[in-house]
Amino acid sequence: MGNTYFEIPIALSTPDHSGDPICIAGNFNNWNEHQYQMNEISKGKYFLNLQIPRTTPQPIEYKFLKSRWNNVELDEYGGQTANRIIGDVQEPIKAWVPRWRHNGQICNEEFQPIIEFHNDFVLPKSRKNRRVSVLLPYDYYRTNKEYPVLYLMDGQNLFEEGAPFGSWEINKKMAVLAEKNMHEVIIVCIDHAGKKRIEEYTFPSHKNEKGRGNLFLNWLLNKLMPFINKRYRTLQDVTNTGIGGSSLGGLISLMAGITHPDVFGKLMILSPSLWKIIDQIYQRLIYLPLVSHNQYIYLYSGQKEASNMTGFLRDFYQQLFKIYPANDRIHLSINEIGEHAERFWGKEFPFALKYLFY
Repeated sequence: MGNTYFEIPIALSTPDHSGDPICIAGNFNNWNEHQYQMNEISKGKYFLNLQIPRTTPQPIEYKFLKSRWNNVELDEYGGQTANRIIGDVQEPIKAWVPRWRHNGQICNEEFQPIIEFHNDFVLPKSRKNRRVSVLLPYDYYRTNKEYPVLYLMDGQNLFEEGAPFGSWEINKKMAVLAEKNMHEVIIVCIDHAGKKRIEEYTFPSHKNEKGRGNLFLNWLLNKLMPFINKRYRTLQDVTNTGIGGSSLGGLISLMAGITHPDVFGKLMILSPSLWKIIDQIYQRLIYLPLVSHNQYIYLYSGQKEASNMTGFLRDFYQQLFKIYPANDRIHLSINEIGEHAERFWGKEFPFALKYLFY
């Protein structure tokens, strides 16, 4: 067999060893579910001398699954993982799988947040009602606790099945976080303005925009936040109030942190449209409110987004440190395979939430 096959020792560890046997599928066997079954050495420990044809296309790719694709491996927060790559067929492999799908599900549905809808908000310059969705911890009505609040943009794309551009699935991600007792945050999802989204998430000073971002933020501060604070048990100080979003939603969230640093102490800024403020991101004045108020800031970009996305964000990150080199409250995450898409922002969401609130 040595002449026609590679033999690669693979050892796997996983904390979840219940259910079906663990198998390996890859491009060396047309991703067949059952051909390569691992041997259980002890609880959570598996091993297989994987024999694959030398004619397998390069790169050699594979994944672990519990007998079926419906039970494929996941990352620690229930996110989809990229295919694993075998770089050197001479090297033994030691692998770790923190989590698996179970019958297609990434979480225990009992831990999903309670969702309450408010459909009667009317924003400035708009004649249409706007929906605001509030995701409460699954055990909210069993406690008397007060909770921090995170306001998120583009509510249509955050938790619903069949969202037109995909979903972050934050309801499922919060259920996974609940297993780790990191779910005690109220998340307020604000639907965007549809065709007027760009106008609502930008300012007149932004490149080629007549924006009404000021009006939107004034509504958020003077109408929505008082409503949320009155209706729900919230922690209302700056250290327990966050705002975030992606793309233009990331830009308006960043502007909220710059213009109201005494209100928003935590910023979740994913793939922000910084090219809209390219003439400002190298000006010292834009950074002073952020560093002087010691905000926690989580920055993210995907390497496969528009060619200038990661570059602008790295520059922004570096400018923050030039102003205040000792700042340890800013995190930059770059995903080498990340695209400008909801599924990548949803995958990043639990890491950002953990950093900001836990």
